Amino acid sequence: MSNQHTASLLNKQPMTDLKRLFQSVSDIIFELDNEGRYLAIYGKWLNETHLDESFFIGRSVSELFGEETAFLHEQSIKTALSGTSVTYTWTYTLQNSLHYFETNLSPVHQDDAIIGVIGIARDITKQTLLNQELADKERYLQRIIDGTHVATWQWNVVTGETKFDDRWISMLGYTRSELEPLSIDTWKQLTHPDDLAKAMNLLQRVFEKKLPYYDIEIRMKHKNGHDIWIHDRGSVFSWTSANQPAVMFGTHYEITERKEMQEALKSSHDLLSYIIEHDLSNVAVFDNSMNYLYVSDQFKTHYQMNDVNLIGKNHYDVFPDIPKRWRDIHKRALAGEILSDDEDVFVRSDGRVEITKWACRPWFQADGSIGGMILYSEVINKHIELVKELEETQGILQAVMKHVPIGIAVIDFSDDLIEITYMNDLFSQIYCTTKETLQRKGHFFESIYENPVQRDIMQNRIVSDVLSGDAKKMIWESIPIERNGSIVAYVTAYSSIIPNSKQLITTVIDVTEQHQKQSEIEYISYHDYLTNLYNRRFFV
Repeated sequence: MSNQHTASLLNKQPMTDLKRLFQSVSDIIFELDNEGRYLAIYGKWLNETHLDESFFIGRSVSELFGEETAFLHEQSIKTALSGTSVTYTWTYTLQNSLHYFETNLSPVHQDDAIIGVIGIARDITKQTLLNQELADKERYLQRIIDGTHVATWQWNVVTGETKFDDRWISMLGYTRSELEPLSIDTWKQLTHPDDLAKAMNLLQRVFEKKLPYYDIEIRMKHKNGHDIWIHDRGSVFSWTSANQPAVMFGTHYEITERKEMQEALKSSHDLLSYIIEHDLSNVAVFDNSMNYLYVSDQFKTHYQMNDVNLIGKNHYDVFPDIPKRWRDIHKRALAGEILSDDEDVFVRSDGRVEITKWACRPWFQADGSIGGMILYSEVINKHIELVKELEETQGILQAVMKHVPIGIAVIDFSDDLIEITYMNDLFSQIYCTTKETLQRKGHFFESIYENPVQRDIMQNRIVSDVLSGDAKKMIWESIPIERNGSIVAYVTAYSSIIPNSKQLITTVIDVTEQHQKQSEIEYISYHDYLTNLYNRRFFV
């Protein structure tokens, strides 16, 4: 360690009083000598983690945080010592918990020489975990949507802007570039004119709250020129302040095959659907008359004061429109109180609404008297938006699950155990049972297949097909479902394995009507219409 600079810069005038200020700052403020060893460290973080300043003094980052992150720290320190500020992120396990940090390092100059580094580190664990949770929710939602084979759409009713997923577009035989720019008119132009009139009438009834949701079967024009049938469902997700529809979410599910079967039966029978200065926050230090002593660059940038020297100026002269509520908060802090708010709404003079996390706390002189106040604030609009986006993502997922016209379940699968972790209402209804019955651990096959012979056959078949990993085998068509000894339904099930997991996305469709119609078609094909006796086709 250099003998010339072993003393902390903050122990020298005129910085002495700042030591007491920095002890109350949420971020971690520290000094390193030109060999990368700690000279001083400050901040509430030390008290919260029960670490003492002496734990750091004289030690290097590699000695403190291990070799795993040592290279990143050392290279960043070298960059700062070369005269360039640097910001980087890193992780550290503290008290058996992984923490994420963002650190800014800046060179310290004295007599045209760089004598060390001053750093500001922030624990960004909560923000990082929130971002990860949002990404996980979005991936989870997309996996379920992919497993259900439905397309999704989002419509801003006010602006006409629409968002169609890739499956919506490919279902009609197009690529995205062929349909862009996308709008509600894209859907209108591709929808059969007769069905469009019915759909618009139905949408109007939903907008007038005469119906809880929109549900219709329509024809849409495929790129190849033929019509395909779509089961179009959706609901209003949000309303304007004037109680008008703002945003709708919904799904498209192709039912051409079912419609064609209905048409075939109709032709035979005549029958037919989403820190101080370098601190990353706004920080200002005042004396007990509310004159600026120190202010962060971020504070000046945020309040558009980059070209103004605030030091020595009075806070109320700089911002004369500060409301009485804030002036009272400042007085209480200067009287010794520590005040804070994690989510305070502040309307600026230009009309912008900022949601702010702030803290006001006194700082003390050497004799124990209050020397002034520290104001720490952080605009957290983006954080609030992330939380809102996460909630909206969950809402979209619930809306998709509510309106999708098929049964859906997420199933944990192993050789000797099948357990349902999620299912929509329609899943249990299709199997003519209850959610509670299906979710009884270890009773999946017993809950679905009443007949023990059929149960053994289906259990062996399903387990074998899933373990094969072959998607083509994981389709079980027209399986009869018995209750009290009688067949009450025919069900077709599809499963796909969620990558890198032991979970399945399973979708089920009630094909009872199709099965009955198919049987009726076959009967008509092989029997005389008048006598009901076998016709010549039967004997060919």
